[in-house]
Amino acid sequence: MLQPNEPVIRLKAQQSPSPEQVQAACDSPVLAQLLLQRGLANVDDIHRFLQLDDYTPTGIEALPDWPKSLERLARAIDTQEPILIFGDFDVDGITGTTILYQCLKLQLGANVTYYIPHRHTEGHGLNTAALLKLVSSRQLKLVISTDTGITNYDEVHLLNSFGVDCIITDHHDLPESLPPALGILNPKLLDGEHPLYPLSGAGVAYKVCQALLAHYGKAELADELLDLAAIGTVVDMVPLVADNRHLVWQGLKRLGKNRRLGLKALLESAGTDMDAPITTTTLGFVIGPRLNAVGRISHASEAVELLITDSFEVAQTAAARLEQMNRQRKTMVEEAVVQATAHLTASGDLSVHKAAVVCSPAWNNGIVGLVASDLVGRFNRPAFVGTVEPEEGVIKFSARSIDGFDLHAALAPLADMFLRWGGHAGAAGFSIKQTDLAKVKEALFAVCDAKISPAQMRPVFYADMALCPDQINEGFLALQDMLEPTGMDNPSPVFVMSDVALSAARRMGSDEKHLQITVQGAQSGRYLKGVYWNWGADTPLPASSSSTPMAAMAFSVQRNTFNGKTTPQLMLKHLSANQSALPDTVPLPDIPLPAVPLPDVSASTKAAPLTRPSAPVGQVEPMAPMAPMAPAEPSDSVVTWIDHRQHPHSDGLFSQMMQACQAPSPPSRWAIYCQGSQHYLPFATLADWVWPGTDALAEAGWPEALPLELILWDLPPGPAQWQAVLAYARQAIEGSEGMPLTVHLVGGKYRHIPLVRPATTYLDGLWRLLMRCRSTRPNQPVPLGYLTHALATTPDVVWGGLACLERLDPLAGVLQVITETADVDDVGEAGEAGGAEAIRIVLP
Repeated sequence: MLQPNEPVIRLKAQQSPSPEQVQAACDSPVLAQLLLQRGLANVDDIHRFLQLDDYTPTGIEALPDWPKSLERLARAIDTQEPILIFGDFDVDGITGTTILYQCLKLQLGANVTYYIPHRHTEGHGLNTAALLKLVSSRQLKLVISTDTGITNYDEVHLLNSFGVDCIITDHHDLPESLPPALGILNPKLLDGEHPLYPLSGAGVAYKVCQALLAHYGKAELADELLDLAAIGTVVDMVPLVADNRHLVWQGLKRLGKNRRLGLKALLESAGTDMDAPITTTTLGFVIGPRLNAVGRISHASEAVELLITDSFEVAQTAAARLEQMNRQRKTMVEEAVVQATAHLTASGDLSVHKAAVVCSPAWNNGIVGLVASDLVGRFNRPAFVGTVEPEEGVIKFSARSIDGFDLHAALAPLADMFLRWGGHAGAAGFSIKQTDLAKVKEALFAVCDAKISPAQMRPVFYADMALCPDQINEGFLALQDMLEPTGMDNPSPVFVMSDVALSAARRMGSDEKHLQITVQGAQSGRYLKGVYWNWGADTPLPASSSSTPMAAMAFSVQRNTFNGKTTPQLMLKHLSANQSALPDTVPLPDIPLPAVPLPDVSASTKAAPLTRPSAPVGQVEPMAPMAPMAPAEPSDSVVTWIDHRQHPHSDGLFSQMMQACQAPSPPSRWAIYCQGSQHYLPFATLADWVWPGTDALAEAGWPEALPLELILWDLPPGPAQWQAVLAYARQAIEGSEGMPLTVHLVGGKYRHIPLVRPATTYLDGLWRLLMRCRSTRPNQPVPLGYLTHALATTPDVVWGGLACLERLDPLAGVLQVITETADVDDVGEAGEAGGAEAIRIVLP
């Protein structure tokens, strides 16, 4: 029986980059290796890849038909001739249609309408019946297509016979005979190495509008279309190289600054963190499915209306409807997959054939492609899923393939059996007569059985390199960001890890079909969390054990932001606790990775030796920023200052702290200054000897053992605290027997902002804390020490902030602060005993 096999994990060839390549890759050997694996060996190519600001995009003028297309478009705009935009119903077509409509109608004032065919009743491409109706009712003079039309020879000929000009903008493969259009703007007319060749339909539409707006002296308005071009490019899964990658990069920047109302409403209805950055993952897995759902369940024109509306109420209503349709789409797919799996199992086809062929009149034509994709993942073979339309006597199939099997090439010899067909290597669609099902099914089995080897039915994960838990930190995420935007032909890196133990596993999601795990490094003991989407509600949970190492784990790394805190999260692609299940896995070499391989954007220079503070007590002079380093070697310097606040590299220090805290004995003497107890919670589970006595404002709280490494986890908030720190530092220098003192400026959760925080930051934090106290401790006094420790500041600053808040006009009469003595039970996090000064918040 041809059962699906366990995946194979293969490590890509580990190339050794040259010094020139490393230098071009921001002095990072790891980044240079990742770029080599993406075919970027030339130093100039590496620079162009990493420095997208310096990239020079190519215009639509590279296409030979652009001059006459521009002349015809300009004439139609200037004379108010009726123009029709004819789009496709997928996301690429939806965004392409919106781009053209926004440019022609809203930016240039043309007399234009748009039309998108119905997926179920009209299908892809220019539709004869619709065109005849539109030509008659709207007296059309010009039709411009987007993401469609390149194969519609007859339909374009029909338009010509009515005196209607046609401009085809498309990106699909060229047919043997091109349609007789006035202009054909398709990058497939160019050489395969041309930077425009991989454009999506939305990308072509954007390039057309960019040149058109420049013609009218409105080039700056093209930026308003970048978000749509990025969405269409990512969701249509075209290669993210050359102009495509630059276009998506620009679009993501646009989405970070100015989000159109429709997209804001769509993201809110999806429950997205509105403060989180928009990435290609957001486009592909949040925005894309919802825009696609409306074309599958209803009509794609609803998505266009969402994207062009300037009414917040309309946007909210439309977004809520798209969210509902997306949920409906998920349910329909899940039900169809269950039915298809049951049918395939009962038929016995999977036992003898290398393809899955199944159809039903109960399935919506808009979801069969998604069902086919699911079946490919389940059974590791091409899937052909059809919906039966008995009234027409037709079955419409959607097909998805496995790696190494070209669907388009396999179906080409069977073209005479199809009523209509098209596609590419990975996906295709065709329709047949219902009476031909048996012979078409046998033909599909025959071609797949003949061309697919058993090895092709075993999925392979190609990993970029092996990692250990200690190497996955904030610095590594920043390095990985340099590959963005990622997507087709520029995928997010895939890594492998084997020296870990599975310490916890649980199901997640409303239907419990997803898996969340926690793994622990066998050597370091560091914990990492991971998510395995679609693990399966019926799939047994993997056995967790703190002592049994996992045999293999393939994953990518993403940021996970929750409650304002961002941490690395493993996105699992394969998980195995049984080494025998992976006999073909390539042994994983020990690939050294620097803990923080990112370049330092500023000069790494030591500050001058410091014997006493040159600034008045309580003030700090600006210091030369330095990259994190290992504990200082003996030198002539008395004090080395390392400022971590302006760098994304601080995890290098934190990694050293984690390792040192877990060692059987301290490698050096450390002291950590924490203004508030909550700020060292990330290290609360580590050995107590690292920072005895640092949980207090009082000078007496400092460790008796003088340190060689002084870490200012929080920056002292006032003169008294700085005086205590500097006095302690002088004491440490005097007792160091010639060894230098290294002082790390971290600044706790504020380490990425300047030393002197704006007053508004304190006021905002104080107000939020007061409101939280009001909700959790209604009409109860709040110890002053709780506020000082929670905000890492002094009582004077808290009282000053309270006075400011009471005087702010918007808060007049709302906030009243009453000083009183706290009871013994009202103890804050600072640990004050009864009788401490406290406040009561009164909100009339």
